Amino acid sequence: MFTNVQPIAEELHQQQNREFIYFGKHHLSVETGHTTGIENVDNFLKNLIISEKMKESSLEIIDDLFSAFTDFTHELLNLSLQMNDCENSISSLYRNDFDYLILGAGPAGIQLGYYLEKSNHDYVILESGKSPGTFFKDYPRHRKLISINKRHTGYDNPEINLRWDWNSLLSDSEEMLFKHYSKKIFPKC
Repeated sequence: MFTNVQPIAEELHQQQNREFIYFGKHHLSVETGHTTGIENVDNFLKNLIISEKMKESSLEIIDDLFSAFTDFTHELLNLSLQMNDCENSISSLYRNDFDYLILGAGPAGIQLGYYLEKSNHDYVILESGKSPGTFFKDYPRHRKLISINKRHTGYDNPEINLRWDWNSLLSDSEEMLFKHYSKKIFPKC
């Protein structure tokens, strides 16, 4: 996915003179698969023993995170729709000559649409579900986000904080950061 998004990020960089380090070539070059930095992570996880109570508690936390994430993507889509003239958005759906076609109104699709809109690009987002983030209504089955809500990183630099925030979508608004939606470490889906 990052390989496919990289050319779009480069074009946006050229137009806005802004580096998109979270979905451009920088992110592609440093993406680690979100490992924890522990040597032999796979072996560590395979040998990890947790009680049934801890497992249930962990799944509840993950459910809470995914629930908050779903709410967050719905709010972001609503904000995007408010930014557009609704009549133009609806009438544009009857065209078939867009410069960009975004498949899916999940986090990546909505975020890409946000930046294409800011750059005045001609695009459309197609979603097979009834609403944005449909995937998160059923998955993950344990109903929790799998990346922790890193509200505090120990840094004051917003770019560093965002690098460790795997749940927020990129936005020009501080209010849109995921840490403002939930204080739980693993919110529900």
